Amino acid sequence: DKNILDRIRDVSISSEQRVSEIIGRDGLSVSPISQPQAGKIITRDGLPALEIPQFKNAEQSFEESLAKNKFCEIDTEKILADESWVTFLSRIEVNKFNQSPVKFEVVSKNKKEKYSTTPHLQRSNKNSLRKPHFIFHIGVPKSATTTIQCGLQQHSADLAIHDSYYFIGISCFSNVTVEKLLDNNETAIKAHQMYADMKGQRTTHLHHFVNRTKWHFRHQNNIIFSAEVFSNLKMVLHERDKERKIEIMRNILQKWNTRIVITYRNFSEWITSFYFQSMKPYVKRWIDVISLQDFIQKYIEVYKDDVLLLHPTIRAYNVYSKYFDDVKIFNLHQEGEVFTNFICQMLPTANNTCNKLKKTEHRVRRTSRNLDRFRIADAAYQRGLLPKNSNKVVVARKINKYLETFFEDDLKPFVSCVDKNILDRIRDVSISSEQKVSEIIGRDGLSVSPISQPQAGKIITRDGLPALEIPQFKNAEQSFEESLAKNKFCEIDTEKILADESWVTFLSRIEVNKFNQSPVKFEVVSKNKKEKYSTTPHLQRSNKNSLRKPHFIFHIGVPKSATT
Repeated sequence: DKNILDRIRDVSISSEQRVSEIIGRDGLSVSPISQPQAGKIITRDGLPALEIPQFKNAEQSFEESLAKNKFCEIDTEKILADESWVTFLSRIEVNKFNQSPVKFEVVSKNKKEKYSTTPHLQRSNKNSLRKPHFIFHIGVPKSATTTIQCGLQQHSADLAIHDSYYFIGISCFSNVTVEKLLDNNETAIKAHQMYADMKGQRTTHLHHFVNRTKWHFRHQNNIIFSAEVFSNLKMVLHERDKERKIEIMRNILQKWNTRIVITYRNFSEWITSFYFQSMKPYVKRWIDVISLQDFIQKYIEVYKDDVLLLHPTIRAYNVYSKYFDDVKIFNLHQEGEVFTNFICQMLPTANNTCNKLKKTEHRVRRTSRNLDRFRIADAAYQRGLLPKNSNKVVVARKINKYLETFFEDDLKPFVSCVDKNILDRIRDVSISSEQKVSEIIGRDGLSVSPISQPQAGKIITRDGLPALEIPQFKNAEQSFEESLAKNKFCEIDTEKILADESWVTFLSRIEVNKFNQSPVKFEVVSKNKKEKYSTTPHLQRSNKNSLRKPHFIFHIGVPKSATT
């Protein structure tokens, strides 16, 4: 519209005038400007004069943009009002996945066969080479995925040399955007980027994955791929999109002996761990870290209080079983070390590495922490007890140090636990889901954790199971009781904290420096003495006798202004 174009022109001229004044003060060369026009250009920028000098670059650039139709675009309403366009659009043919098939070749003894990710282009061949194994471990989140990935990375050379299993990612504790060369000479696949590539906008990482599967298939090597993103619970609102990506994986792997491995962790343990992970994005920003009670309540509501949806393992199993014949559940709650059990039970023919692991111990320990310090910080900030420019991480660190001065009994008056109704539901889901998982594992002929006989009383659940008298699984029941005993479902009540005078006094007196972080101190050694410096300005004073100050050029952009 003309009004918008006039405004763009005004801002271009006004901002260039301001920039010219700044550059002029610095003594740098200024682009030549033309004399002001006779007429006055009215802008809304609060400049001292209404008669704005027209800068050659601004005016010229605006006219050039107009001439090149930079401010014009196709009007989709006009397109859809045109009969020929509607006819063309309605007749567009696309393959099943709405993208060009990713083609790759596999060389057999007799001929070269071409494969494609699109199923209607790919057909099974009974005369093909022996199908190698592709072990696709998808998690779920908070079920020892990192432990398994660390073990696969650590033993990647043994698996490749002794059992012809090649682990191709992702690497342990690594940034998902960084390429990592593994001990088996494989570059770890960037699973998150590959998952994003399946939207069809970019295919760099997907092509890398396809190329590696092509190479290993040709050499009859087995593959292990571990990628938790394929069971990512954040995708719950985009189930159709997620299943489309599963279809793509199925068709990439159609010539393999593909096994999907889904890990199982008892619900009562999993839900608290998943809560901590879900709150991580909020610990650095002044956004409410919600309570465990509210989180579990919302989680139950989102999944309609259905045990087949509430437990992520069962949910993933039901989806992947529609696309793959061999879907295994790996039970974390069994005797023995997790990684050793994973190799020995989930990897067919990995006998050498399995036997080696049984003779040694493999341990990866990770500790989890509660979120009390961040929730207290949020509550104090909202109450106005903290400065507006406070850094949440620094405040939380100070609160944590203060919490460490209390004995456990001293904090009991400030603790609240999850309501009994929620606890009963967690217990029901734990028992019900373990029963379902046990049935699945039993069908596969794998070992099932021992279960106790049903108690005389009936355990009433709302999961539509065949009987109301549910067998109590040792792991589920025991795990729930252990979680209760360890106060896993309890946390600091911020309302009780802010009702306590001593806590309010402490929170209102928390001091944060100008940059809201601890100063980073470092030393510079001169000929005469050692001088201490700090990144916080109130601790650093200029010293005429100090060393010559070198230049630090800090270029900050702005976006879309030749930064690259």
